[in-house]
Amino acid sequence: MGTPALMLPLKGPQTQLYRSKCVSVHMDQQTSMVTITAYNGEDVDAGCAITGIMQSTDALIAKGVPFSTMWDLRQCPPPTMSDTMRLATWGLSKKMDLERLTTKMGVIVPNGPVASIAGGLMASFSGVPTVVSTNAEEVHRFM
Repeated sequence: MGTPALMLPLKGPQTQLYRSKCVSVHMDQQTSMVTITAYNGEDVDAGCAITGIMQSTDALIAKGVPFSTMWDLRQCPPPTMSDTMRLATWGLSKKMDLERLTTKMGVIVPNGPVASIAGGLMASFSGVPTVVSTNAEEVHRFM
């Protein structure tokens, strides 16, 4: 298993939507906030995390209930160009549903240019209120 990027206190009834060696996805049933936490460690790659994120988000979309999302990507390995394109293609195909159901999004990224670019892309493609920052406290306050 990997090391959690950020151990958020799980308050209220939590539903684990997805768990792998790369990512965990939980939803607080009272607030409808989805928390996506990336992991690092041996045999961990961004492709694995991206698969989990897409599968769990597809399940949320199928429910048709609004939700907010907080991503903690500080420990996620850098994605390959292929993984980035796969996620972008998926995101664009789900854009209408994601914008209809996502109430707001917060993204915690690691320091560095790759993280800034990735976070900037997420914010620019999103039609919902979004904060992208290396400062976890800032993202928590927004959420």
